[in-house]
Order: sequence, then structure tokens, then C-alpha cells
Amino acid sequence: TSDEWSNDASIGIADADNLRLGQERAEAARTALIATGAKIPDNVLVITEKEQIITPEQKATLTAEALTEGYPNLSAAISAVDSGRAESSSLTNEIKTLFTGAANRGVNLRATIQQPNKDVTTDITIPAVDNAPNIPTPHFIPAFVPLLPFRRLEKYTAYKQVKKWVFTPAKKVMRPHIIREEVEQAWLRIRPDAVKEDNTLVQNPWAYTRKYEHLLRDDRIADLLRADFTNSKGEAKSLRVMFVDISPAQETIDAFSALLTKFASMEDGKIADRISGIFVYPEENSGTEHADPKRIALGIDKQSSSDILGTLTYALDLVELHMPTTWNAEELDETFKSFYGPIWTTAHEVAGHGTDESDSTLRLRRVHTSGIPQAHIIQGEPRARKMKRIDRVLRNLSKRNSPLEFDVSYQAVDKNGNTVTIERRVEETDAVMTHATQSTIVDHKPTGYAGTNDSEHYAETAASVTTGIEIPYKEAEVNVRPIVDDNGNPTSFAEGYRPDVRGQTVFTSSVGADVGSFPVAFSRPLEVTVSHINPANDPVIREHMIRSRNARILRPEQMIAILARVTKRGRA
Repeated sequence: TSDEWSNDASIGIADADNLRLGQERAEAARTALIATGAKIPDNVLVITEKEQIITPEQKATLTAEALTEGYPNLSAAISAVDSGRAESSSLTNEIKTLFTGAANRGVNLRATIQQPNKDVTTDITIPAVDNAPNIPTPHFIPAFVPLLPFRRLEKYTAYKQVKKWVFTPAKKVMRPHIIREEVEQAWLRIRPDAVKEDNTLVQNPWAYTRKYEHLLRDDRIADLLRADFTNSKGEAKSLRVMFVDISPAQETIDAFSALLTKFASMEDGKIADRISGIFVYPEENSGTEHADPKRIALGIDKQSSSDILGTLTYALDLVELHMPTTWNAEELDETFKSFYGPIWTTAHEVAGHGTDESDSTLRLRRVHTSGIPQAHIIQGEPRARKMKRIDRVLRNLSKRNSPLEFDVSYQAVDKNGNTVTIERRVEETDAVMTHATQSTIVDHKPTGYAGTNDSEHYAETAASVTTGIEIPYKEAEVNVRPIVDDNGNPTSFAEGYRPDVRGQTVFTSSVGADVGSFPVAFSRPLEVTVSHINPANDPVIREHMIRSRNARILRPEQMIAILARVTKRGRA
């Protein structure tokens, strides 16, 4: 096996799991050899295992080169090379040789056959594949492989006389069931052992897909944030944010930790029962234009286009999003404040769609379709649709109200020279809009995307209220020119607006937050502990890592196909 590089601390140190896996592969090769029927004495079949680790001097040299090329540490550089994101350089070549290349992994079989006057030694190397020990039958001793007996079968037909009337029932007529594949639905595949006897799915079902088994098996999950808390009933729960192919900067850790703390208090921690995995991918991995299969991003069996910012797959309890790869503090600050940034997207999917889920149990039902083996649909409605009534009200009001109106707050000086705050309802063209300190849209849905349906209306409102990020005026197609200082930077006046008050109230009331709070706040928040840990040290993730390495890789037709609802937030 090759050197363990899940983090810098593990590099250069022999890993017990890797040695165990190497021993299992060698044992599987010996078993396969014996199964050929070759007459080989047991005492000559010897197995050994080892892990190819680098020296402290090599580690120090590689770390210095990684820092020179702009990586935060050596493991981040290895992850970039393994996912195909690294530029070609001497460091890239060294990493491929020592870590990610197949040369240091696999099983080497050596057979020494004694012949008159000489011994013939043959070496065969089984290519390195990070899956369960499934060793093919070796072919270097064909003379000792006996032929299997072939038994011929004779077909015959028997006739039997029937001395009484037999009533033959009519053939059963199969009534066709038309499956509706909506825009927000996609076929995804999952291992059969993820389906329980009652046709529900196990916990962390995302870990049983081909995509995530590959990421777990190859240690592509570079970092993990876990929020641990206890709800009002005394039940221990956890929320996890996992970073694929990227090690987060401290600013990223702080931003997502603050989000997890808010998520934990929503609905007394119910989000942890509905979303078990939040995965963050590098932005350069997104889309399919790069045509690089190693650059994995959003999507399960089919990668989404690069304009998709985040997704929630209800059946898998899974949220996926991507963010720019940078460790620059100023760039990250701008990214996290952005309406299209990862913080808004995470809140949209988790606080929005995650708290708009119903409590009904979703079950799989087998259906027969052309071209899709083992097809299943989901019985039950995953969405609660809490914004349905208000959505209808605002849709009707928006048809009558033109131009747009906003409730604004601004400061003015009265006749006595005192600064006072004035609150008014003004139209979009009013000059007051340019120097408002706070602005809230009236009788309209918050964004154009919120007009898709009531679920997206709820999610967009939740994202703004949760993060405290105000929506840019251009989302309402309103042209408000902000007042700028001498350097051209916007002054402290509002650069955007908040969602309609009725929508805000629906969200805050639903999650148990203080009504009217912006950003969201709780009178009695749950006590949350956020830990930044190595994924291999998380018991749940470690269990799935071991399972995915030991499990046999299945072909697509051997897996369960599910028509699942997937919500997507994209860039306009």
C-alpha cells in the first residue's frame, strides 16, 4: 500500500488499517492461487505486507515545495494532484511517484518453479485498485491447472394424462403505471444493502452511492467540521460539513461553524435527522467542460453543470455545493458575503429546504421501466410546503402592485439639529432608496428564483434571514445607485433589501426562532460544540471508509435505481 496522506500528520507514519488491507489483498491472492487447483505445498506460500512510507527528510522537502507553490500544507498539494487540479511541476511528478501513482500499490506474485539445472522465477503484479480484495485468478502456472469436468445435459419432455377438468385462470393483466419524471427529479443508484426490509433507507444513504464510495475509498474527503449538540429531549445529534479535495482556511472554518451553530437550534435539532452530509467541492471541479473524470463535483450519477451552485437530494439526506479555492482572507470575506456565495447557498439548502421537509416516512416502491433495471420510485411527499399560503398571497398581490414598493429606514436631521430615524413605504424610483439604511420588499417574493414555487420562496427567504445577507436590488430588477465615498466604495447605506415581512415570519416561526430577528436569533439556543477533525477520526465516516474499501464494487445494473427529487440552486 502507499503512504497514508489524509492529513500531514499521517504522512510518513505506517497506518495499521493500510497494513491490514495489504495483508487481506495478499491473502486473497493466495486463496485465488489455491483455487486454481495448482499442486503447491502450503509451506511455500508465504505472504508479506508493507506500506511504502517516505522519510522525514523527504517529507520536509516536499512540504517546503508545497508551501512555495501556494498550498497551505503537503496534504492539500497531494489532494490537488490526485484530483487532477494541480499544474504540471516537479512537485506534481514527485507526488505521483510517491503517493498517487499506481506503482507503489498492488499485489506482487512471485512463482519460483524448479526445473533441471535451473530455477525459473516469474513475477506478476496485479494492478493497484482501491477496492475490496478481489484478486483475479493468476495465470502463470497453466500446466498445473486441471480442466473442470463438463457434464452434458439432455433435454426431454414428459407427458402426463389428466383425468379431470382443469380450470385455467386468465392471464393477469398488468396495468401500466405512468412515472412522471419532473424537472426536479433524477435517477440515482445506490447499493442494495442500503435498503432496509421495510423499504426505507439506512442512515447516511449517500455513503452507499458509487460516487461517495469512491471518494471514501480514495480518501478524497480532506477535512471535516462536526457540530455536536443535545436537543431538548436529551438526544445527542451531529451535523457534518465535509470538504472534498480542498483543505479549508481558518476563515472558511469560522464561517461554516457559525452556520452549523444556527442550524442546530432550528426546530430543536431536527435538521440533523434530515441532512447527514453537507459536502463542499472546489469550484474548478464543477461542470463537465474540463472532461476530467477525477474532478468530481455536484451530482450523483451525472455531474451537474457549472452554473449549479448547490443541491439537496432528499432521499440521500445530502447537500452539495462548491466554492472558490482560495486561502486569501479578503477574497473569502467577499465570497461569504455574496448572494451567489457558498454561505448563502448552504443556508438555502439546509435552513431552507432542510426545515421545509415533512415528517412523513419515505418508502421505495419497485416499478418496471424500460432501460432502467431495478427501478424504484419514492412513495410519500418529502416537502412540507410551509410557504404555500403566503406564496399564493404574494403572487396575487404582485400582479396588482406596480411599481415595486419597499419599507425603508433612513436618517434625517430635524429642525432642532437632531438626527432622527424615519420609516416610510416608498416606491422603487423614490430618491430615498439611495440612502436607506434598511430596506424590505413589500408584497413580492424576495427573488426571481423564489418565483419558481413555494418551496424555493421559503428557501430564499430562509437563506437571507439565516445569514443576514441582504438581497441585491438587481434581483428585483430595481436600479438603485448606492452613494459612494471619494475612493468609489459604497458607504454604509443599504446595498440590498430583505424579504417580505410575512415570509420572514413564516420562516422564523417555523424553526422556533425569535420573530423579527435578522439575522436569525434564538431566545434559548442549543449548546453546540464544533470540532475540526480528520475525517478518518470521525467514527461514522471512518466506518464508511472501511466498508467502502472492503465492499465489492458493483456494476450500475446491480444497484438499486431510485427516481429521487433533487432541488438545485443555480446562477441566473
